[in-house]
Amino acid sequence: WGDGEIDTIPRESITPIPGLDAQRNVYRGFHVYAGPGVFTLQMDDQNRNGGVLNIPNSVAQSFCIRTQLVISAQTGHNCSVRFQNSPLQDACFQQPWIHNSVAYDPDGDSLSYEPVVCRGLNCDPITGYDYPDGVFPGANNNYDIDPVTGTITWDSPQATGEYNIAFRVYEWRRVGSGTWVNVGWVTRDMQVTVVPCSNQPPEIADVADTCVEAGTFLTFPVQASDPDAGQNVTLDALGQPFLVGSSPASFTSPNPGNPVTGIFNWNTNCSHVRLQPYQVVFNATDNGQPVQLQDYSTMNITVVGPAPENPSATPSGTQIDLQW
Repeated sequence: WGDGEIDTIPRESITPIPGLDAQRNVYRGFHVYAGPGVFTLQMDDQNRNGGVLNIPNSVAQSFCIRTQLVISAQTGHNCSVRFQNSPLQDACFQQPWIHNSVAYDPDGDSLSYEPVVCRGLNCDPITGYDYPDGVFPGANNNYDIDPVTGTITWDSPQATGEYNIAFRVYEWRRVGSGTWVNVGWVTRDMQVTVVPCSNQPPEIADVADTCVEAGTFLTFPVQASDPDAGQNVTLDALGQPFLVGSSPASFTSPNPGNPVTGIFNWNTNCSHVRLQPYQVVFNATDNGQPVQLQDYSTMNITVVGPAPENPSATPSGTQIDLQW
C-alpha cells in the first residue's frame, strides 16, 4: 500500500472475454492511511508468459505495476485515472499498430503520458527490457506514445510473437495562484501479440478541436475508411462527454461500411463548464482476418461559460457596482 502495509487480496470475480483467449479478473481491497503523504502502491502477480520477445527469460519475471497516491490538503480530494478501453489489441506483422487506452480523470485533472519499462521481481525495472522497436530495430520500426493524447503508435512490428509494453499516466492539477502540481499517476502494462497477416489499418479523417459556449448544441460528422477493398469499418467514440451525469453526449454510427460516417451530438449546459478540455477519442476498426486493425483520433472540446448579458454599471461613492 506504500506505507509499509502488505496484503494478499483474493480474486473477486472472473469474466471470460468472448472471442478471445482472455479473461477479466477483479481484485478489490480496502485500506486506511494514517495521514497525508505520497504513497506508491504496487501489485505483484506471478508470472509473465514465457517467450516474450522483448523481455529476457520472461517466464521467470513477475507482472508488477505501480500507482502513486497523493494525500494532501493543498490539492484536496482526488480520484485516480480510469481507462475506458481494454488492453486487448493484437498487431499485424509489418503493419502500423495504433492503440489508445482512452484514459480520463473523474476530477477533470489534466493528463500526460510517457512510456516506461515493464517491472518484474520486487517491482524493479526488468533488466534487459527493450521497447518493442528494440526487436530488429531500424528505420521501419518506431514506437512512441503521444504525451498529450496517449495514442501509442508502433510503425511497424518487425517480428511475430508476444511483446509486453507499459506506460504511465500522470494527473496534473492547478492550485493556488496557478501552479500545476502532480497529484498522482497510474501505470498500465499490456501484452501485444504480433501475427503474420496482410491487413492494412483503417484511417479516420482529421477532426479539429473546438470551443463552445455552454448551452450550445454541438454536432458534427466523423468519417473513416479502409484501404483494403472489400473490408468494412466500424466507427465508435469514447470519452468523458459520454459519462457526464447531465446531458451526456451521444455518437450515432451506421452499420459497418467503407467509408463509414458517424455523427457526434452533445447538448452542452453550464454543468459542463471546466478549466480542462474534454477529450473525445474516435476509434475505427476493420474486419480484417486474422487480426482486426484499428485507428484512433483524439479531439478536444472546451466548454466555457455563457457571455454576460445586459451588463450595467452604477456609481456608488468611490466604487462602481457591476451587474449582469
